[in-house]
Amino acid sequence: MYNLVPDRMPSHWNAEGEADSYAPKAAALFVLPTILLVLYLILTFITRIEIYKENIKKSETPYFKFRLAFVVFMFGLYVATIIQVLRPFSMNYFIIPAMSFLFLFVSQLLRNIKRNFFIGFRTPWMLSSEKVWDATNKAASRFFMAYSFVILIGLFFPLHSDSGNITHPYSRDCCAGVLFLQALQAGK
Repeated sequence: MYNLVPDRMPSHWNAEGEADSYAPKAAALFVLPTILLVLYLILTFITRIEIYKENIKKSETPYFKFRLAFVVFMFGLYVATIIQVLRPFSMNYFIIPAMSFLFLFVSQLLRNIKRNFFIGFRTPWMLSSEKVWDATNKAASRFFMAYSFVILIGLFFPLHSDSGNITHPYSRDCCAGVLFLQALQAGK
């Protein structure tokens, strides 16, 4: 396979699904799987130094599902990159549904995760109260679930959805505002 791909492979795509950054093929073919393995190991073992060990044990199944979804997403991105250089297509047809899938898994994780220092929305205020933790992460869960469908719909209506650009600043501002208001309400 190494000889089938070009010397430079895409490493980033713009909102239109077109490659706008490239990497040498050795880096593209070998670095991403290595990074994926290292990240999976970190995600697996970092919970062993958790202060709220009992909460992590209670959240083991959703956390495992998230790690699995993350690995599937990253491996899918790796395979889609290789396919894209061999048979060009707009990466939006992979990235948008894959991001929607990942956001959906994050929403499920946030809904079920117990208070901890590694997973979920963590600030000193949220960590100080189980009530605030639950309310904030449940609000974030609803937002991530809704947003997973919004970006998927954007695939079919690219002119009306900012081309599916999931990093649009208004989206981040909206997310931050919803979480802040929900946390304030939970703190009353």
